[in-house]
This record gives sequence, C-alpha cells and structure tokens, in this order.
Amino acid sequence: MAASQTAYERLIDALRRHGYDVVEKPDGTGARAVCPCHDDHKPSLDIKAAPGKVLIICRVCGSEATPDILAKIGWTKGDLFDNRKGIDHNYPGGLTVDRWYPPARMSKRSRRRATRPTGPCTGPSASPPTPT
Repeated sequence: MAASQTAYERLIDALRRHGYDVVEKPDGTGARAVCPCHDDHKPSLDIKAAPGKVLIICRVCGSEATPDILAKIGWTKGDLFDNRKGIDHNYPGGLTVDRWYPPARMSKRSRRRATRPTGPCTGPSASPPTPT
C-alpha cells in the first residue's frame, strides 16, 4: 500500500481484500459496494471521495452502522481520513473545528486525556463569567 493513497483508495482496496464486491463510478468520485454488515444481494454501501476524507453510508443499515462496517474490515473512524490524525474544517468568521478520532487501541484513560479541552478558560478550574 502506497503512503500517498487517499482514504477513499485505501477503503476500496480494503473492501476488495476482504472479498466484498465494489463497483466504482466512471468519474472516480465514488463507488457502491456490498455491505459487510448484512446479507447484501444488491450493493447498498455508498462510498464517496471528499476532500481529505471518505464518506460511507449503507442505504440499508443507516449511518449508525458505520463503526460496525469499519470493524468488519479492521478499520476505525480515524481511517476514514487521508491523514489519520484528522482534518480541520474552516468556517466563515475564523471558526476552525478539528475533527479526529482516537486510535482504537488507546486506553480509556488516554482517550479522556486526549479529548480534554485545553486553554486558559476551560476545565473545572475555570471561573464562570461574571454577570455584567
């Protein structure tokens, strides 16, 4: 597997390695595959390449099945990103949201530490705003 593969390309390869049929769209922007989570006779797993990530949804199972679908091929949500460390979403007004998922093998204690907010105004010791 080349290091320069996108999450979309890695997902297509992983599904095929696990024996699932994948049909790619001619323009290369997406694909449809047999869903690993149920007995699928007609492909129902939609796969779409997006900037920095890949989007998946099973039209039978729904979006809540995404972790189960990924587990069937040995993936976590973090693997859905081109950069497994995540992606930044930039919005008008300067708002930036960092989207990432901790590794599957991270302990619960480490997850709490990794997701703990940082900065001068966060955490239990932060003072509540004073009324004006």
